[in-house]
Amino acid sequence: MIRSRVSTGTAEVWRRFSTSVFVQRRFVQIAATRHRAVSVIDSVVTPENTSFPTWEDRGGSTKTNSMPPLQKSIQKLREDNPNCVLLIQVGSFYELYGDQAQEYAPKLGLKVALKRTRMNDSDGISMAGFPIYQLEKYVTMLVHENEETVAIIDQIGEKKLGDSLVLRRVSRIVTPGTLIDETFLNYNKNNYLLALALPKQLAVSGEHADPDTTVGLAWADLSLGEFNIQETTLKDLMSDIARISPSEIVISKEFQQLHEVMSHDSLQELRRYFVRYHNYQGDSSLFNLATNFKIEKSSLKRRMGSLTLKQTTAMKMVLSYIAVNLPECNPVFDFPKTHWNNQALQMDPRTREALELSSRTTADGKISQTATLLSTIRKTRTQSGSRMLLQWISAPLLDIEELTKRQDFVELFQKNNILSLKIRTQLDSTGDFARSVQQLSLGSGDSLNHIMLIGEGLSQGSIIRDILYDGVPEKYSELIKTFDMKSLDGMANKIFSIVDERLRNDRDKFTDQSSNDIQTPAPKKDDQKDTRERRSFFIQKNHTEELMEAHDSLAQCFKERREIFNDFATKTSDLQLDISKKEEYLKHTDIIHFSGTAANIDAAIEALSIQPHEIQERRPRTLVVKTSAWMQVHSRIDSYISRIDSLEREIISRLRLEILEEIQTIREIGRQLDFLDVTASFAVLASEKNLVRPIFTRRNTLEVKQGRHLVVENGLESSGDLFTPNDTKLGGKTNRLWVISGPNMGGKSTFLRQNAIIVILAQIGSFVPATHCKMGIVDRIFTRIGASDDISRDLSTFMVEMVETSGILENATTKSLAIVDEIGRGTSGDEGLAIAYASLEQLLSVNKCRTLFATHYGIELDRLLTEDGKDKSAVEYFQTGVLESSENRFIADHKLRPGISERSYAIEVAKMAGFPSRAIKSAERAIGLIKKRNGL
Repeated sequence: MIRSRVSTGTAEVWRRFSTSVFVQRRFVQIAATRHRAVSVIDSVVTPENTSFPTWEDRGGSTKTNSMPPLQKSIQKLREDNPNCVLLIQVGSFYELYGDQAQEYAPKLGLKVALKRTRMNDSDGISMAGFPIYQLEKYVTMLVHENEETVAIIDQIGEKKLGDSLVLRRVSRIVTPGTLIDETFLNYNKNNYLLALALPKQLAVSGEHADPDTTVGLAWADLSLGEFNIQETTLKDLMSDIARISPSEIVISKEFQQLHEVMSHDSLQELRRYFVRYHNYQGDSSLFNLATNFKIEKSSLKRRMGSLTLKQTTAMKMVLSYIAVNLPECNPVFDFPKTHWNNQALQMDPRTREALELSSRTTADGKISQTATLLSTIRKTRTQSGSRMLLQWISAPLLDIEELTKRQDFVELFQKNNILSLKIRTQLDSTGDFARSVQQLSLGSGDSLNHIMLIGEGLSQGSIIRDILYDGVPEKYSELIKTFDMKSLDGMANKIFSIVDERLRNDRDKFTDQSSNDIQTPAPKKDDQKDTRERRSFFIQKNHTEELMEAHDSLAQCFKERREIFNDFATKTSDLQLDISKKEEYLKHTDIIHFSGTAANIDAAIEALSIQPHEIQERRPRTLVVKTSAWMQVHSRIDSYISRIDSLEREIISRLRLEILEEIQTIREIGRQLDFLDVTASFAVLASEKNLVRPIFTRRNTLEVKQGRHLVVENGLESSGDLFTPNDTKLGGKTNRLWVISGPNMGGKSTFLRQNAIIVILAQIGSFVPATHCKMGIVDRIFTRIGASDDISRDLSTFMVEMVETSGILENATTKSLAIVDEIGRGTSGDEGLAIAYASLEQLLSVNKCRTLFATHYGIELDRLLTEDGKDKSAVEYFQTGVLESSENRFIADHKLRPGISERSYAIEVAKMAGFPSRAIKSAERAIGLIKKRNGL
């Protein structure tokens, strides 16, 4: 079974899915040409309904001998959506049927019932359901907790009494990679849908496919409009997928039919991800691409010509999959950005896991985002900045020029605290307007809300630009010139000139709206005015003459209504009556209400000349009146309010189109603000954690003085302990490979990891935890750390160790960094030593990369190098020691010093772990026997 790896992260609270566009617009018809827009019928037809076939048109089928229409419709939906859990709207409920009801109802906490589909039906069909307003809750459980794809099937029109038919269509298929509702998403990371254009021969040749065969990748974040493409090789594919970290992977359906692609050795780790097979026919026309990328056909054709066939295939597969799963959606993307493996530091999936960059596996096997590199260094002020930071960590750069630019900005902000503080303060108010502009293009949520967020973001962006340009010291003027920050001041000013001033000052009135329809803000209580008169509109009254006239006419109507009411009050002032106007009273609307004695009410009827037909209700002590003049003025009020609403919709619709014309520029402004957010956050981190700017060199060196592991140090600080720093000097002919030995818990693994973390921090543009750092660019980081089996691939602990070590020996270059920990421990002593030596000798003589080699075989490896006649000039030996070791106490010294450790202090560590005393004595006795046997 394909399992998903849908990120739970810091899960966002699902606030608005039940009122989202896909729910509120469930009565909107879907184009018949859409692949998934399948109409279904669930009820028996009546002779009066001539638009549908009658039983006489069904050959020999009758009501009694045919399958009930509801079951037929469910069967058809299951056939059309074989991999989906169907949520079918029936009136005000969503329901599951048949085996899906039996399977998922217990998981969702729902009761299974038997639904009779026609008269005298003794069997019926299993069903379970929930009210429409709980849709978000159950879709969350199905997609995120049960890792299922959900098809939401909405009812078109209302079901009437009798046997009339009801039309239903699939309005949306919810998968992890096609989420667009903000309630589904973790804003601090991208939600990527990844398509793979695999080589055709893989479906035929299977495991014998050439590992250097090219593969096309395309990944998009539908909620943000980001689009990326790449061409890689089969052997590097899983490393690239780990870098992208998609929520969902799409593969052409031919691979599912011809060959189970995930049985291939290079692709078995696909089982970790949420994988779906898509029936892609290659039918995305140039017109559709021009619409999706909002680009002229001539320019599009030129850009498409620069893409490879596999890149184009993967890109079109993403768009096709979105069109099928979101038939009402027509997203606008940036034209795909091309990625190259030679532009970023490469790390395989195991390395990313071992270094715990953005997630880690806890002791109970769960995935956590705490105590990771990302969580430790993240000090960004915006969600979009957090996404950019994660992208940088996932793909550290090899370009020294771009890294220097990032470092210069970090230095600028670190040395100018006031400038940094001003910019970071303004960033707090920018919001995630890049997401808002994409939601606006998708027609999802409240358009006015998104427009206001975009206007606010653009306005704050202009302020930040002015702060940056005006507040930068002369020393950094040339740096600022390289950062040409874009501006859309005119668009922001236009938005604020259109939207009513009161709404801008009280944005909470509309920020919770999620429907595409404009919603009236909740009015404040005012006894003198009813809801109509208290109502706040959205657009400035004087924006157009037509709108101004409508507002003036509406104001005149309210004035006339007040005059009518005041006239009534004046004429009955000498009567002891309570007179009030009410929008609703029992079954009446828009009435004047009198209360008092029967005699006074009779007197009021006479004084006001109220006609019998104007009396809506008469009781002994109350009177409900709706006069002709009162009804006429209310009719005109409703008419003008409707007119104003219509005009406002037109204005907002035009403004929406104008904003979408600038969608690419708005996204670029968002990316520039994110760059400032991340680099300013690095400056704060550098000041708080005492980081230093690394120096890049063309030589393959890694020189670090007093280096530290930020994540471990952060954990120690919380408990009041101090981290022990260490130096590193790798590279050149005399110290390219370090062999590190020492006792268990002596800090060897931490030292290995901290150097890899320092390299990653340096190559994302951050300062590093050290007092000095000079390094050559690292093209790949390899790790062989930890001991665990891989059940999903049926690999033992030792086999996993060998697979990872093989990857290092086959792929490490002179510019790579390899950190290996205790190779050979997974098998018998002599053979383990032999494997460790072979690995060490290969790294030393063939790969010639910077290597940190931690082992308990220090003495043995040194002896073997000598006996094998190998040049040891590039090898240096370091060890960690012990400060104190006694019967009841063991304190490791985490400081590295030259030499080879002769002991691992395993028995002392076992004592600390609570080993039984009898077992400890047996171990000590065994040590003595072994030494005696070896003549020691």
